[in-house]
Amino acid sequence: MKNKKICLFVVTSLFFMNAGLVFAQAQADPKLPDFLITSVIFEPAPKEGDPLSVVKILVHNRGTADAPETEVHFECLAVDCDDDNDCLQISSALKGKIDLPPLKKDSDIEVKWTPDSSLRWVKGNFIISAIIDPENKIQELHEANNTNQSVIYLKQFAPETK
Repeated sequence: MKNKKICLFVVTSLFFMNAGLVFAQAQADPKLPDFLITSVIFEPAPKEGDPLSVVKILVHNRGTADAPETEVHFECLAVDCDDDNDCLQISSALKGKIDLPPLKKDSDIEVKWTPDSSLRWVKGNFIISAIIDPENKIQELHEANNTNQSVIYLKQFAPETK
């Protein structure tokens, strides 16, 4: 019976200590924005031979405060291309930044960027990556969710041969 009382005392103590830590943390956490890039896509979906597509990025502020204006940077990496020169040109053309206006807490914004290029999609696979607030100028609740990427397959990966 004595062991049960000690166990109950320890569990109860741990519960109240944990509750106190959670309360203290809630009091210490400032109201901050929290950017989340929910999607990075090309619009319309790329097809071989079509002109380069518009880059469309959806951003959400899931923080506890409004967010000030910032930037979204993005770039495209081309892999497994039939013509490396074409893919280098596409990668270079699909690199840029978009100014993001202030974003209210718990709201979304869709931003678009149109490439200034007469290039057309070629066979290859393309990874478009985006990062919001790349220089970490804005203090946020979480920094780890500031990036996202999308992969476009315009060529099947060739099986390895030995």
